[in-house]
Amino acid sequence: MIWVSLVLSVAAAELPSVDEPVRTGARNTKDTAVVIGVQDYDHLGTALHAGRDAEEVAEWLEYTRGVNKRYLFVAQDPNDDELRSVVARGVARVKPGGTLWIYYSGQGAVADGTARIFGADTTKDELSSALSLPELESMAARSRADRVVIIIDAPFDLSGRDELLALDAPPLSFKWAESDNNKVTVWVADTRGHAQIYPAAGAHGLFTYLTLGALRGWADGADGSATDGIVTVAEAQQYVLSAGVAMGRPVTPSVEARPKVAALPLAEGATEKGPALATFTALSLADRDRRLNNAIERLNAEAEAALQDAVQKAQAGDPQGKALVEDVLRRYEASSVSITWAVPVPAAAEARALLADPSKLAAPAGAATPPPADGGGKKPDGGKTDPGATGGTTTTAAVTTTATAMITATATITRRRLQSPSTTTGTIMATATIMGTAAARPSR
Repeated sequence: MIWVSLVLSVAAAELPSVDEPVRTGARNTKDTAVVIGVQDYDHLGTALHAGRDAEEVAEWLEYTRGVNKRYLFVAQDPNDDELRSVVARGVARVKPGGTLWIYYSGQGAVADGTARIFGADTTKDELSSALSLPELESMAARSRADRVVIIIDAPFDLSGRDELLALDAPPLSFKWAESDNNKVTVWVADTRGHAQIYPAAGAHGLFTYLTLGALRGWADGADGSATDGIVTVAEAQQYVLSAGVAMGRPVTPSVEARPKVAALPLAEGATEKGPALATFTALSLADRDRRLNNAIERLNAEAEAALQDAVQKAQAGDPQGKALVEDVLRRYEASSVSITWAVPVPAAAEARALLADPSKLAAPAGAATPPPADGGGKKPDGGKTDPGATGGTTTTAAVTTTATAMITATATITRRRLQSPSTTTGTIMATATIMGTAAARPSR
């Protein structure tokens, strides 16, 4: 009965659409926005759903945020010169007291250690001269805007937001922000460089889908603060991080570490409620099983191709034919596949709520102060200070964190000849380790 209920809940789970903007009637006449979507590149493949994401962000800016359409500059598949030109136009047109919004969805790359974005005509040989995110930040900081919000949904590995490439790729190291100007915040989809799509989110990148949801009101109170009809930078970023984990993806979007910037309001009057946690949980389980089956299918296809190649060579008289068949047996007889699946940890949400209300952590009146923990400046026998102990003042950055249980689900295939996933015999094993993830702006 429990299994039947689980299957039914997974089948019924569906994410709400973010395609129809919430119409708040707001008018932010001093704002200017630049929205860029580059989906079809001449030389660098396709960025999945980038054009659609740009369209929906532009509609959010117009109908929910209330940006005047005359100050909303949208560029679909611009070449590199056009990309730079539309950014410069937005920087020049924003009014004092307003917010400059810059959104980019498309391919990205790392060149000379720095994250870069570019137009549809860019080639691999030209990546080192493409617009870097620090350069974009510097351009925006020179504007007359009081605030600048830069949102980047791009993989910096040229993967086109392909989920299989994103989930299997090693992390990249790159710079995405460096300005000390407190009016600018840069929000990137994944600090490891691997932005991705999520099939259940429809024709959207996972990051953009969750960001649009956050700005519709889903993120109100997501950082543990009280709901008030206003979504701040901190609330939006925490929601995107937590929701991505709840959907089974180990996402690492950037997090604004400067308290004053994190407190800036992004959306007001959008009070739509987001999906229930049960919906995310059901989708996470379905996504896990789908990805695991896909991994098994890829392994089967790889093994079958290797075997057919070996047999053809053996039958053609290749003296190494038998050895090639033996190699296939050796490589695939006890094969396994694995996926990384993230799950939310309730204790992390509880910890976040406690940190949002420090009074809950205060000692009761009259309570005795506990002794310091080992290593906290204790003195060993003889009264001398332990050289390994720490003392004095410790400064910590205000970085929003979330704890994630990374579950590696492994399907171990035990048949000698690999079959389809529906007939393969085997076992599924899961191991979990608890780890904290925090992606802040680079050190200043």
